[in-house]
Amino acid sequence: MDKIFVNVASYRDPELPKTVHDLISKAMWPERLRIVVYEQNDPEDPTVFGVYPVSQVLVLQTHFSLAKGPTVARARIQREYAGEEYYLQIDSHMRAIQNWDAELKHMLDLVPEPAVLTQYPPEYSLDSEQLNCDKVRSGLYIQGFGLKDRFTRIQSSLVQPVDRRYFPYTSKGWSACFSFSRGSIVGDAPYDPSLEHLFFGEELDITLKLFTRGYYFFSPHRSVFFTLFKRSHRRTYWQDIPSSKRDPLELKSRIKLWDRILETRVGPNDLGTVRTVDDYMKFADIDSLANSRLTSRAKSFRIHSTRPLLR
Repeated sequence: MDKIFVNVASYRDPELPKTVHDLISKAMWPERLRIVVYEQNDPEDPTVFGVYPVSQVLVLQTHFSLAKGPTVARARIQREYAGEEYYLQIDSHMRAIQNWDAELKHMLDLVPEPAVLTQYPPEYSLDSEQLNCDKVRSGLYIQGFGLKDRFTRIQSSLVQPVDRRYFPYTSKGWSACFSFSRGSIVGDAPYDPSLEHLFFGEELDITLKLFTRGYYFFSPHRSVFFTLFKRSHRRTYWQDIPSSKRDPLELKSRIKLWDRILETRVGPNDLGTVRTVDDYMKFADIDSLANSRLTSRAKSFRIHSTRPLLR
C-alpha cells in the first residue's frame, strides 16, 4: 500500500494539534498516513500525545530546553522511517486542502523521477479556516546570502493569474517547510544530526545532497499547503535557548557544512556523484558559492515555468 511517512518537527507550537488534525481529516486516504511528530515542549504546552492511535501518529517528546535545532529534530524523526513509498515533510503550523494526498501524488506523477515537490507555501490566517487557493507561489529561487553564515537564502513569489501553468514550476532549491517525494529521499539526502543548532544551512545541505544525486526540484502549480511565516503565535528557539549555549555549536556546524560543500566531499551523508556543485551553481544562477555572489539572471528570474531541466 502506498503509505505516506510524514515528518513534523515542532517547537512549542500551539498550532501543531490543528496541523495534525488537518492532515488526517482532509486526506483522501487517512489510513495510509504514518505521521511522526517530534514535540519540543514545556509540559504546559499543547500536545498531540495520546490523542491519536500510535499506529498512525507517533509522538516523540523532549523538553524544549534540550532542543538542538531542526536538523537534529528532523534526523530523529527520520530514524522512524520504515520504507513507506512517499515522504512528506512539513512544519508544525500548516493547513491543507481537501484530498491533499491525492493531489500531491498526482503532481509527482507529472514530473520526471527522481523528483521532489517543494515550496514556500502561501500563508493562512489564524483568524479564519478559509484557505485562499487563488494564491499560488512560484518555484523557489536564490534571493541572496546570509551576511553572517553565507548560506543561500531562497524565496518564492506570488504568481499572477496570467502566468499560471498546468504543470509544476521548476524550482532552484529545496524548502524544509514543505517537501513531498518518494521515500527514497530519506536514504539519498538524510538529515545530519551532528549539525547541531544549524538553521539556514539546513536547506542548502539537503538541496546539494539531492541535486548531486540527480533529483529534479519542482513546486506545486496549485496551492496544496498553507503556512505561517510569522512567529508571534508561539515561543521560539531563539527566545528560550541562550546564545552562549547555541552560538559555539552553530559555528561548529557551519564550518563542518562549508567544508563538505567546498571540498565536495562524497559519501552516504555528503554529496552524490550524478551532478556536481558547479552544476548546481549554473542551474541556480549562482556565480560563486564561496564568495556569496549571484549572476545577473538570478536577480531578475522569478517564475520558473518554462526553463529547460538540467539533464
